[in-house]
Amino acid sequence: MQGTGGRGGVQWLLVSDPASEPRKITHPWADLSLRDDHIVWNSGTSGQADYLATPQVRITAKKEALVDVEGGRSSYLFQLNTAPDAVWRECLAEVIDNPPAGIHRADLRVEVTHARLTLRCMPSKLETKFAFVKAAVSETNELYREEKETVRRRVAEFDAQKQQAATAQKTRSESIRERFDRLEL
Repeated sequence: MQGTGGRGGVQWLLVSDPASEPRKITHPWADLSLRDDHIVWNSGTSGQADYLATPQVRITAKKEALVDVEGGRSSYLFQLNTAPDAVWRECLAEVIDNPPAGIHRADLRVEVTHARLTLRCMPSKLETKFAFVKAAVSETNELYREEKETVRRRVAEFDAQKQQAATAQKTRSESIRERFDRLEL
């Protein structure tokens, strides 16, 4: 996957090859199923909930700048259009952990809580870091979409295997009953 961007003369290229980079994301495979082409999580006591249902995430507003006079870094709070799920946040962490040249990971802190994104960096680097974060959000949306499709395919395969196993068990049970019914007393 590739994404490009730039602002104020700064250019970057985000490159990711999902085939060569295994994802660290784990899913509750045993509790997932498909219902009307939606991935559903059967969470036991909580019932069923849509899984991987986060829509495209966008930064919609600047909320607040918090100045940290002692440490030199400041925190910049932004509003998101939605509260992303844990998988989306994990995808974002993957993107943020692999910044392009010119962005030093140690100089950048990004946190998503509910529908709020917090960027912590040196004020002099705000434009560069924010441009990277915007590009990272876009790339994360794409990674999330790819992850969702991968999960959907795998859950469909699991569902098909479960159905085949259930059909085989039913056939076996019927065969056993038929043999029993044919016994002559």
